[in-house]
Amino acid sequence: GRVRAAERSVLTAEVAGLVMQVAADFRVGRIFRKGEVMVEVETADYQNALNQAEAALVEARTALRLEEARAEQAQADWLRLGGGREASDLTLRKPQIAAAQARVMAAEARRAMAARDLEKTRVRAPYDCRIEKTSVELGSYLVPGQPVVELYAARDRELTVPLGLTEYALLQREQGQVFGDGVGYLMMGSNRLEWPVKIVRATGRIGETTSAGEVLLEALPNEKIEADEFIMPPPGTFLRV
Repeated sequence: GRVRAAERSVLTAEVAGLVMQVAADFRVGRIFRKGEVMVEVETADYQNALNQAEAALVEARTALRLEEARAEQAQADWLRLGGGREASDLTLRKPQIAAAQARVMAAEARRAMAARDLEKTRVRAPYDCRIEKTSVELGSYLVPGQPVVELYAARDRELTVPLGLTEYALLQREQGQVFGDGVGYLMMGSNRLEWPVKIVRATGRIGETTSAGEVLLEALPNEKIEADEFIMPPPGTFLRV
């Protein structure tokens, strides 16, 4: 079966700006750990937007506290001068408080959006991955949706293997699930490279031309292999199992 990465992604820019930093290892074949920054867009405009949003939030919260103080004073004045009558919402400044609360909520939302935009200036590895293709470089100008990098899982590998129906019927099963393990190998010159494999699930398909069932296998690392790029079988490799 042909080996493929269990996860593969194309990361795109989420905000616009000039690429100010790229990681030293931002090259084809290099590995990044989950959360590591790969590319960073200029942050000045987004930091300024966050500062302004935080200032607006402080103002909105201050205005709300002032309205609450005015409402307390209005209620005290009404108790003293209202002659026992029921005060209207306007007299107790309830509409003004509701409006001030709404302004605080809007300011909080703008602040959260500005913080998210600032974080989006950093393109991070979504999982432990290896770079397959880069599409930007230092000084590039990015727009939202523009591809930045193509990558695939650094260690998770899978392959689909056809089995004759006689072999397929002999698979071990438990509670409706197939299971089992074995060895996948390939020949490199006179060297035989091997990796443990285990059955993940049956695909439920029967080939129209081969009349073979299919099982999905997970390839596991062989830590005895010295070359780092072959601890896991590379994507595209054809393994015999």
